[in-house]
Amino acid sequence: MTFMGWKSLVAVLVRCWTRAPKAVARGGVSVARQILEQALGTGRAMLILEKIQEQVVDTGLKRLKKAAPEVLAGILRGEHPQTIALILAHLDVRQAAGLVEAMDPELAGEVLYRVARTVYEMRRRGVKGS
Repeated sequence: MTFMGWKSLVAVLVRCWTRAPKAVARGGVSVARQILEQALGTGRAMLILEKIQEQVVDTGLKRLKKAAPEVLAGILRGEHPQTIALILAHLDVRQAAGLVEAMDPELAGEVLYRVARTVYEMRRRGVKGS
């Protein structure tokens, strides 16, 4: 049996992972961890899982950055204001403004309050980049 290389293996696993969100939600991560640990050992399995999770998050944010504000508002409907604030912080200014405009005014106020509070706390603590 030929080993395809780390990058290829991670790419295949990411593709499978992103196409099966229901399986991941029902314990797919633990099943994947078990399979990888049995095949490669604990250390290598953890490395692969970390790389996959980084790429899944990166892919998700890239998709969100391409979405129209109205679509984002629909996707984020029902999410906690702090979650929306976190996503808002990663968007382009125009896209973020469009998302806030598409939200219910009460929710928009709560989200913007959380963004402002986070920026204030970062500056108060001397964290750069805010």
